[in-house]
Amino acid sequence: MGIVASLESASETTKNQFAAEYMFVPEGTRGVRTVFEYFARLINGVRSVAPPSDAEPEAVAAHKVRSAFLIALLDATSERLRGIDERSSMVPEFWEYSAPLDEDAKTKIPYLPSSKDDRQSSGESSDVPASADAGAATEDGVQFSVFLKRLNTHVEDLSDQISEAEEKEAKSKVPADVKRELALRFADLLGAARTRLEEDSERREGDGESIYGETGASAYAGELARRAQTQTECVLEEATRYLVDLEAELSNERQSGYHDRSFVNEVADYWKGAEVEKAWKSITEEEREKRAVAQRIKLSALRAVQDAVQECASRKEYVDALLLQAAIALL
Repeated sequence: MGIVASLESASETTKNQFAAEYMFVPEGTRGVRTVFEYFARLINGVRSVAPPSDAEPEAVAAHKVRSAFLIALLDATSERLRGIDERSSMVPEFWEYSAPLDEDAKTKIPYLPSSKDDRQSSGESSDVPASADAGAATEDGVQFSVFLKRLNTHVEDLSDQISEAEEKEAKSKVPADVKRELALRFADLLGAARTRLEEDSERREGDGESIYGETGASAYAGELARRAQTQTECVLEEATRYLVDLEAELSNERQSGYHDRSFVNEVADYWKGAEVEKAWKSITEEEREKRAVAQRIKLSALRAVQDAVQECASRKEYVDALLLQAAIALL
């Protein structure tokens, strides 16, 4: 799906969430009030610096890199929009466990849903998977297999764990203690958190030591933007490697034990209502805090590039710097 189709199909809430988390619009930027305008500026910018038919081969090659970078950026944006939609359908208030790219972002967007908006009771909703209904249940709660079956609709195959849990439950006479709604919502929360981390890490892994090393992510980003002003060839090819390494750093900051496949074993050990509620609170707080740390790393790099943007002497340099900023913001 192209970027135009993605934006047309995305809800206003999804676009607002995207704007808060993944768009960098410095104060004073003109003509950028919506997600569409943000990307229209990038697309039109790349078109405006296309070399003439009689341009030198180096200029033609550089623009091919620039165009390919833009296409990859737009594809990644479509994936982000789709991911936000999917996670919102899992957990309507999941945006609350995120962090804006800057502290002013929430005041710049017209509406984000509250945790009460469109909240459906998972125990009564028609969209509860039929497989989740099959678990053993008591009047007060459901057993662990119900949680696993729900989580299995979001993540990799859990059939072995489900079979093992059902076998134990068939032999157990201990009443289930976790309310059905809580069990299903907890599975949805873990599914949303894990799929978001997977989406964050879709680039190829780096091949060794970080390209920016001791220089640091923000200083290296600023250096790239400044080199765009002096080099004949496009720096965006090198920027791709930089983005891979920065993404790896951000993923490390965002990752926690509850993202791991083995975390369900811990959940099995404390399958009690009070313990699951405690885990919910702990996970949502940690998710929000870790993503805030990652956003601060991104924002530092973005501001370093912005310092260089203000020094750009040509349209080409300016466009390359904008593309680099947009790519960093999207991580």
